[in-house]
Amino acid sequence: MTADVGSTIRARVTPLIGGSPLGPGALTEPSQTVRTSGAGPVIAFGLVPTISGTTAVGSSLSVSNGSWNTSGLTFARQWLRCDATGAGCSSINGATATSYTLTSADRGARIRVRVFATKSGLQQNWVLTQDVGPVT
Repeated sequence: MTADVGSTIRARVTPLIGGSPLGPGALTEPSQTVRTSGAGPVIAFGLVPTISGTTAVGSSLSVSNGSWNTSGLTFARQWLRCDATGAGCSSINGATATSYTLTSADRGARIRVRVFATKSGLQQNWVLTQDVGPVT
């Protein structure tokens, strides 16, 4: 919904026993920021891309493209180094390929990838992988 662009979404999860609430419930973590760019139909992902490999310095990680609702897409990637909680991420300079070799700068960090999908005439979209690590 366009009114949600630029916002994050949270939900309150309340367990029920016999149809009655069990306590006040808990708020979920904020979603990724709802975003859109350009004009035209939106490219949407089905399955979030995944990172595979061993999270040890000197090892190589690979990322999939995930699955999307449109064929003929062009993909770009940006590998991210995150804090120990998987937040506070920053781009790893030059790390834009489908694979990335972990360095000593990654030790103790968690790693994520932002995967971008584009196609002429459609709005670009991106999604973040789940974080992996910590890097040892």
